[in-house]
Amino acid sequence: MKILNQKGEGSCYIEFLPGKYKGKCWNKESIYMNEEDFGFVLKCIEEGFPQYDYYSFNEIPSPSWELIWQKLIECFSLLKVEMIQKKLKPISDLHFLINMRNLPKSLMKQM
Repeated sequence: MKILNQKGEGSCYIEFLPGKYKGKCWNKESIYMNEEDFGFVLKCIEEGFPQYDYYSFNEIPSPSWELIWQKLIECFSLLKVEMIQKKLKPISDLHFLINMRNLPKSLMKQM
């Protein structure tokens, strides 16, 4: 996921302009996110600012941005935990197999 200081190739970008809308797009003080990456944070924006309209210009007040940031932090924390768990799962499977080798043969037959 990238945040750009300037518009890239094409027109599928979401513009974040600090302050009020100036009646034009592609402002030099804006930052941009491509539409595909924006899809990963859209749910957090909609939860922090329920009146968000994907097809319109939105002026999001500071208190809403605080909620959005909190949602993003929660989301990325959950992703981080899930990634850690996926990395640990093969290790725990390996641990289980190693312990299986140490079981008595009579117990292994019962399994």
